[in-house]
Amino acid sequence: MNSSISTRKKILAYLADARTQGVPVSGAALASALGISRNAVWKAIHTLQEEGYDIQSIQSKGYILSSSTDILSEELIQGDLSASGIPENQLLLQVLDSVDSTNNYCRTLDYGDPATAILADRQTGGRGRYGRTFESPKGTGIYLTYSFRPYFPLSQVTHVTSIAAVLTHRVLEKISGEKLGIKWVNDIYKGNLKICGILTEGLGSLESGNFERVIVGIGINCLKDSFPPELAGKAGSLTESEHPSFTRNQIAAVLIAELHRALNEQSHLDTSRYLEEYRKNCFIIGRNVTVSETGKEPYTAYVEGVDSVFRLQVKTPEEHRLLSGGEVSLKL
Repeated sequence: MNSSISTRKKILAYLADARTQGVPVSGAALASALGISRNAVWKAIHTLQEEGYDIQSIQSKGYILSSSTDILSEELIQGDLSASGIPENQLLLQVLDSVDSTNNYCRTLDYGDPATAILADRQTGGRGRYGRTFESPKGTGIYLTYSFRPYFPLSQVTHVTSIAAVLTHRVLEKISGEKLGIKWVNDIYKGNLKICGILTEGLGSLESGNFERVIVGIGINCLKDSFPPELAGKAGSLTESEHPSFTRNQIAAVLIAELHRALNEQSHLDTSRYLEEYRKNCFIIGRNVTVSETGKEPYTAYVEGVDSVFRLQVKTPEEHRLLSGGEVSLKL
């Protein structure tokens, strides 16, 4: 690694740690900790400011990193994760500038046991369910893949998407203050606009017949952005504000921590912890929808509820049905 880049990363990590304590760090302290001159510290700080980091200089006290900084940063996210009780040796974290798909990238890694969180500032080939494209522009979203080794029964892998939806909904509502909803099975909506999609995949072993890795991809439209014409009236953002009250780093750190605690090294997924929250926020319950299932003609149904394993309970004029797959759209 280029020494100047390494120095900037180390300084950013120090500032991120100090930010959680609300204290500035002096140039002398940074120079002593890193074994470099104060002039080298000043140059590195200046370069970070040019890169967009809001680092303020407080006379006679030192430097402090503003909480408004919204450049996706491995150092800032790791600092928040460590502060929440998740040390570096429990989770492999990588932040990429650009990648075709964070899920695809995860598939190329040589895994050990630690869980993995991959974030990208931009995806050139983001994917949704059924091979659809997920629009992933630079600087406005969170494109996250959380990957872990499942220790719970294979039959419970199908619950991961629903649990991830509950956790994502919870984090986004709490941090943004916005009222959001879950559309079965894997989407988060703000009003009538989709702001988040979740795609869960597995890496299996032919020998064991089990999943060796579960890959949970989460794409969130965080900041105000213009969408292509085909997404007009369909896609939205978590906030339309030019000055949001949150940063993408904050959301990413809290969401990764929630996923890690809920899914990593669990011998059993206690779905009862998430079921009522899912039902409460699933806004299609009690409404008419169009159901699309592979190999069948779309049909109209009334959504009665969600059962104990997150299947959708619907009623047609002829019968009651349980859906474990397929798609639903609101019948307007």
